[in-house]
Amino acid sequence: MKKTLLFILLLTFLAGCTSNSVETPVVPDESQSGSYRASAFPSKELIYTLKDGVDFGQSHRDAFLAAISKNHQEFLVDELDYYFEKFTNEGYRIYGLIPVAEAFMDEVTAVGTALLSDDLLSVIQDVLEKGIQTFEYAGKKYVVSQTKKITQISVAQDVALASLAFVEPYDPNFNETISKFDFRLNLEIALELGASGFTYEGADYGIVNVPGGHSILDSEKNLLAEMSEIYVIPPNLADKLPLAFKNMVRDAIVDSKESFVYRDTSGNETKYLLVKNENNWSIKAEEG
Repeated sequence: MKKTLLFILLLTFLAGCTSNSVETPVVPDESQSGSYRASAFPSKELIYTLKDGVDFGQSHRDAFLAAISKNHQEFLVDELDYYFEKFTNEGYRIYGLIPVAEAFMDEVTAVGTALLSDDLLSVIQDVLEKGIQTFEYAGKKYVVSQTKKITQISVAQDVALASLAFVEPYDPNFNETISKFDFRLNLEIALELGASGFTYEGADYGIVNVPGGHSILDSEKNLLAEMSEIYVIPPNLADKLPLAFKNMVRDAIVDSKESFVYRDTSGNETKYLLVKNENNWSIKAEEG
């Protein structure tokens, strides 16, 4: 890119380059003027989105992180088993495991009051013979775990999502929606599949790849939120930076630019300089 593009042109270009292109997004009016100062740094702490009614506190998170460090996919907290899978974008889907069967030698028996149909028993035996770790049956996900000499078969139920990426809405009223587990899950699955959109509670949402993250659009191509792993914050947290400005910062960071030009909603253009520090970037308007 020979020149720093305006935010709208950037999204138009990127959308046109995707395999499933979308129309030009409508940028919300974040009416602000004047110059900004900011710092930017990569996200290093996992952000958790919990299923409603689920307990996944600090002890669970510590055990989860310890499992990651040991390259395990399961962990135990208060005698309850958990299993997780990794998304390609460094996110995780975490499940709670409810044992329904145990296998010892060639015998499969039910656990507790679980009912095992002949068809399910046949599926379990086939899975064990083939050494498969997970499978689906009758709309449920099952996980096969090895516990000492006993092989355990459990139903996996969603507990939490964990990701370095955070989602910022253009309209604070959209915060409640993006904080919902099923919204974030559908978004993560769409990203995993490379899809250009997803559905949540009957509404369609679009996804556009942008430098440093993704833009989330509604069915009418209005920008709703930005998803990124790069924080851009003002010196005073009480101040607000337009998301369009933040995207320009992320664009400059991803493309290793030393400066960019931001045009506010009043049409005023300001050149900003980026200074790379050890662990972050400093952004300020060029003087003079």
